[in-house]
Amino acid sequence: MRLGRLRYLDLFYLAGGISIANSILLGYASWQRAFSVDCHVCHYVALLTVSDVMISIAGLIASLILAVLCYLLYFKNRHKYVTLLLSGSFAGFASFLQISQAYFADKVCLQCLAISAGFYLVFGILLYSIVFKPSSGAGPLCRR
Repeated sequence: MRLGRLRYLDLFYLAGGISIANSILLGYASWQRAFSVDCHVCHYVALLTVSDVMISIAGLIASLILAVLCYLLYFKNRHKYVTLLLSGSFAGFASFLQISQAYFADKVCLQCLAISAGFYLVFGILLYSIVFKPSSGAGPLCRR
């Protein structure tokens, strides 16, 4: 199915599904980091005083909140900008973690990169469907 053929509300289901998949990946990452020390890059969190397990659990909770908000957008369209703002802030925090990991540890964990890509993808889908999608008529930048 092409992206142009997706309906306006199907994109919210897609974003919610990606958030659910991201939360599963974050749950696995937090379980893996709690019981093993394989990835020494992830155990060092620069500029923060919390452990990597706490950051992955916070990301799990954030991803689940984002999934619930995306599914609620299917029924009520009132809180679409709040969902977009939260998604952007989660993607921004993921960017901060990736940049600090690359700068201070001089390496990048591929699992963390995949999790960040999930947050970026959800933010991109929500930005497209709320602000830029011309056929929906919902965004402020749409032309009719």
